[in-house]
Amino acid sequence: MAALEHEFSLDGMLVFNGLYECRVPNELDFETVLLSLPEYEEGTQEDPGDGFTRLALDSALSSRRDVEEELGEELREVDHIRYVAEQYERTVAEVDGERRAVSVPSQRRVDLHWRFPDFLAARGSREDTKQAVSTLQKELGGDFGFLKLEFDSHFLQQLFEEMEPVPGPLRLERITEVDLRSTSGKFGQFNRVSTEGKSLDRSDIISRLSNEHEIESLGGVFELEGHEIHATVSTNGRIHVRASGDIQHRDDYGRIFLALGFLNRFIETYRHWKSGK
Repeated sequence: MAALEHEFSLDGMLVFNGLYECRVPNELDFETVLLSLPEYEEGTQEDPGDGFTRLALDSALSSRRDVEEELGEELREVDHIRYVAEQYERTVAEVDGERRAVSVPSQRRVDLHWRFPDFLAARGSREDTKQAVSTLQKELGGDFGFLKLEFDSHFLQQLFEEMEPVPGPLRLERITEVDLRSTSGKFGQFNRVSTEGKSLDRSDIISRLSNEHEIESLGGVFELEGHEIHATVSTNGRIHVRASGDIQHRDDYGRIFLALGFLNRFIETYRHWKSGK
């Protein structure tokens, strides 16, 4: 794959449907891996195109004055590629004054943010993310591995009850929504409790977090280097960074940088909790 860089646009919400811990051969660096991936080229109805392009985020980061130095150093460890897959749909359109059946191309896109070599975050729909990571695995071969990361419900419960599970640079300022899953009776039944941006009354919910319910997802306002980040985290590993707080006032580059900064800090917090240190 050529190291061709494409301009970046969000083209959708800041929803990360795939977080993966990676296994990479020790002797390989990111540039070598990048060259082994097929570059995306437009295809045809008979042979739809699919492949990878590099996103121009590294060069943009160096010119940003609104990214704090410490956060910028962390973000420089992340490389960025986009997976693109074409699909064609049949429809009826007017061609030369006649209505005819035609094939219209569209693109499915997934942005892959790789903190090489150990962690990958995929932004895209659940189905497209699965396809993108499967294609990445197929192209790189069996020496590579991508293990989906999920969050323990007990971690979200500790975060809910104490709001600071471990000392660190990421702080939960207020909780605005929580999804509870029943563990008795109608197993798997969900109950959402939310507010319009205000803090939840946690006392009633804490009393239910016994043998009858566990937390499936948690949403709130986090503080990151002085920035207000609104995000929802689910046990299945899905993280939705919302276009609220400080993010809503940024351009696409600023939004993705703050979102990736949040992801990095949250995952490090989770790993610290999981290690028991």
